[in-house]
Amino acid sequence: MRRLGRNVGFGMVALALALSGTACNSSSTGGGADDPSGKRHRGGPGRSDDETDPGKVEGGEATPDLPLPKAGVQGEENRSLGAEVSLTFETADGSTGGMSEKSFSLAEDRRVMVETVGEAAVTKVSVLYGKRETKGLEGWSPLPTENNGYTVEGTGSTPKVLQNGKNPAPDAEAKVVAVEYGYVGSPHPLLASIARSRDGGAQDLDAEGQAALLGYNPEIKIAQAQVTFDADEEVNGRSSVAVAVSLKGSLPDGTLNYEFDLTGSAHVDATTGWITDLSLQGQLVPTGKVKVKNRELTASGKGKISMKRTSTIK
Repeated sequence: MRRLGRNVGFGMVALALALSGTACNSSSTGGGADDPSGKRHRGGPGRSDDETDPGKVEGGEATPDLPLPKAGVQGEENRSLGAEVSLTFETADGSTGGMSEKSFSLAEDRRVMVETVGEAAVTKVSVLYGKRETKGLEGWSPLPTENNGYTVEGTGSTPKVLQNGKNPAPDAEAKVVAVEYGYVGSPHPLLASIARSRDGGAQDLDAEGQAALLGYNPEIKIAQAQVTFDADEEVNGRSSVAVAVSLKGSLPDGTLNYEFDLTGSAHVDATTGWITDLSLQGQLVPTGKVKVKNRELTASGKGKISMKRTSTIK
């Protein structure tokens, strides 16, 4: 895993120390053994009447009982995307206007720790973002969360996002954090979808499930993401779930757009819902137009794309 940026404030240093183990004395109400056999029951004592029951989702659908992690569990992760594409440009009359080869990539590091666990859900996590690096992609901007630390805490309603565990995060940063960690205080969306797919049917992921599986890249548009249960397993001494994944979507590159269709597998930690390994490969098809010397050229071609996530949980 690459090193995170050095230019961090005192609050970031404190969070980094917490994520490396000095904050592992965080409390967990109700035990929270890191074992899928230790199911939690919803609606335990101490829940006030005005709190949302995390065992229910919008529309009254019951969420499957899910195992919970212990407080203090930590993860270090690397995320990447890479592609190579052959482009052909045609003029309005169908003649060839040029050809080119292009490659692009994206990479990001992340650290996360479970701080507290409630009766039915994780209620507080700390996240330390690394640098988001893109190469060869036009119009992709850095995220405001780069090299910053946050705490997300909630108990069934919309969670709070705090900068370095203290003050409310600025809106732009809080929105980015909430896309992936807005489930805090409620059952994990990806684990819930996987539980529903255990009958052998593919499960469509909603926006929360997609973010948990793929991470957050605002430029990438997901048309469909599905998971299908494959097997229960053990990864580095921890209970895990293997799933098959299919993904369709698109991503921009200046005036061009690339449509992709990916398949592969993911290994998901059975209590945190964090991805320990994701490997997707597929085809990339360019569309769109570019202007060269006052001529409008239409793009076509084909390419290959891969998405990967790897993490170590301890």
